[in-house]
Amino acid sequence: MATVEEALALALDHHMAGRFAEADILYGRILEVDADNPHALHLHGVLCAQTGRLSEAVPLLRRAVRQSPLIADFQVNLANAHRAAGQAGEAAEAYRRAIALAPDRADAWNGLAAARQSGGDPAAALRLYDRLLRLCPEDAEAWIEHGLRLRRAARHADSADAFRRAAALRPAQVEAHGNLALALRDLGQPEAALRHARIAVALDPARPDALYNLAAALETLDRPGEAVSALRRVVRAVPEDAEAWSFLGGMLRRTGRIAAGRDACDRALALDPALLNALVNRAIVLQDFGAVEDGVRYNRRAAALAPDRADLHSNLLLSLHYSDRVGPAALLAEHRAWDARHGRPWAPRPGWRHPNAPDPERRLRIGYVSADFGYHPVGYFLAPVLPAHDRAAVEVFCYSAKTREDGMTRRLRAAADQWRSILGMDDAAAAALVAADGIDILVDLAGHTSGNRLPLFARKPAPVQVTWAGYVGTTGLSAMDALIACPRHMPPGSDETAVERVVRLPDDYVCVLPREQAPEVGPLPALENGFVTFGCFNNRIKLSGPVLALWARLLDRVPKARLLLKTHQFDDARVRDGLLAEFAALGGDPARVDLSGSAPHFDFPAWYNRVDVALDPFPYSGGLTTLEALWMGVPVVTLGGGDRFCARHSVGHLTAAGLAEMIAPTPDAYLDIAAGLAGDLPALAALRAGLRGRMAASPLCDGPRFARTLEAAYRDLWRGWCGAAQA
Repeated sequence: MATVEEALALALDHHMAGRFAEADILYGRILEVDADNPHALHLHGVLCAQTGRLSEAVPLLRRAVRQSPLIADFQVNLANAHRAAGQAGEAAEAYRRAIALAPDRADAWNGLAAARQSGGDPAAALRLYDRLLRLCPEDAEAWIEHGLRLRRAARHADSADAFRRAAALRPAQVEAHGNLALALRDLGQPEAALRHARIAVALDPARPDALYNLAAALETLDRPGEAVSALRRVVRAVPEDAEAWSFLGGMLRRTGRIAAGRDACDRALALDPALLNALVNRAIVLQDFGAVEDGVRYNRRAAALAPDRADLHSNLLLSLHYSDRVGPAALLAEHRAWDARHGRPWAPRPGWRHPNAPDPERRLRIGYVSADFGYHPVGYFLAPVLPAHDRAAVEVFCYSAKTREDGMTRRLRAAADQWRSILGMDDAAAAALVAADGIDILVDLAGHTSGNRLPLFARKPAPVQVTWAGYVGTTGLSAMDALIACPRHMPPGSDETAVERVVRLPDDYVCVLPREQAPEVGPLPALENGFVTFGCFNNRIKLSGPVLALWARLLDRVPKARLLLKTHQFDDARVRDGLLAEFAALGGDPARVDLSGSAPHFDFPAWYNRVDVALDPFPYSGGLTTLEALWMGVPVVTLGGGDRFCARHSVGHLTAAGLAEMIAPTPDAYLDIAAGLAGDLPALAALRAGLRGRMAASPLCDGPRFARTLEAAYRDLWRGWCGAAQA
């Protein structure tokens, strides 16, 4: 037999050539002859690790280390085997021994950082990567890994800097540009994100992850059609990529192809039944078809699979408001459950006190928090309030998480004293910013809607915290002190449905900036058409079975009338067909129903010039939709007496406009009011002609009046806190 050294050299040749079976046999024979040969033990352990035999690799490498503890290679490979076996603690110890032997060894620092990351200490991993990059500042791959860890830690600006370093070192590095695109998207720089995403695709046009990042950048810029094209290339290249199918489903929906979006989500869930994004997207498309309970079911499943995801739990809470199977007590319990899981754990320690000066009459710092500072109901509700605030009484801060600014964003920014972007900032950092600004009253404008920052409020960065205008009732958050409402939205006796103290403004719970681009109110359409057109421009999810059944009865009662329904979901033929089939099954005549899809934002109000009487859905009433109908001269018939905040939107708005006669106490009364309007066209025409002026003169459009009442509510809450703080 050859000497041990010759046999080891031959085994190593086989090993390096990829002939693992032959090398395995030779290493075994060498160890039969020389059981403590450190190099044979080491190389055999490395081969076992390479071939997935970790239970054999670790003991062999341990024996090699015992024989030669001062060889850094042995320590590193033992550490690598421990890490591959999921033994993060043992891996970290071996990496430390390697670093003690070779302090400049980059792979040991990298491995130690990875072990600390997998061991549940991401902060230590980031510190170790900082050390590694001081040793190897020209290592583009290390900068990419560091950037990924920074992004996971929500340090988006630092993450972008790391990816920029990688891209500068290796301009043709696809991963550097692709990840930089994601980081810039996190930072609210969508145009720059798109530029780097395109560079990555240009470098490797067939690379799926680069195409995926391109689609993400296009989504942020509201270019879903182009995102669909990129994602179709991904699923053609990798048809088993469930995440890409899910993303494609969401983008197809955004282009109006809702049924195709549902099919793509089904494909994703067939590949991965527990894929969270697919469950969320399928819940949304089901709701687009009006399947409220199915949407709830998928949202509940997603929340259960990811109990640490506050946003998924919020999706469930919002969807529950559309269901007539969930009563006020159940809604409250579900919201309290959110707080127990995602709110209370972040509460300040007992005994902690805010440093704000408890002077009850001083100028207050008011902070508004939203991702919807733009052309959104929140923007239209806030626009008349911000400039009307009494600057001697309050200083206004806005904390914006909006990804893209628009004309309304710029208007709101100009009306604020201070504007802060918290986009890409984690909740702890955002809470620290609020506290550093000395905010006295922090106002939530989202509740459990998309983009909310309720985990920020859970940390209680301000002495008084209020929810207003962006949600439909209680947040359930124990850290939220007050819910701004009115006597119609929260009538006497309903306080027990909210965790917060209910503060009732005298008129409505909001005022509104009417669309300045809205056309003039046209003549009553029925006078020209020869028939009355009832209309509803609310989301498809609000058009429940009981609503459609009542409207079918209305058409029976007013034989020549037609029903115009308009919402973006009706861009899809299968959604239209589903609505008409449901209407027919409920006894209605689908031939008398006209369906219209989306319209450009500023063109939407003009559609009310085709409607004589607007019909409000239930149990989720129209909000801004009702206000826009009134501004366009169209009276809205609503069903009063709802059991939840969102059921009483139109009740509040109509009362504030002086149109309480449009509020029906029962479904039969709803029919009486609507048919009565249709039966007296001269009176309906006169109402139409004067309705805009009537609304303009009402509290609904009186920003200064509303701002004074809101400030009075804020002051009352502040005095209460001061009294408690001084006690």
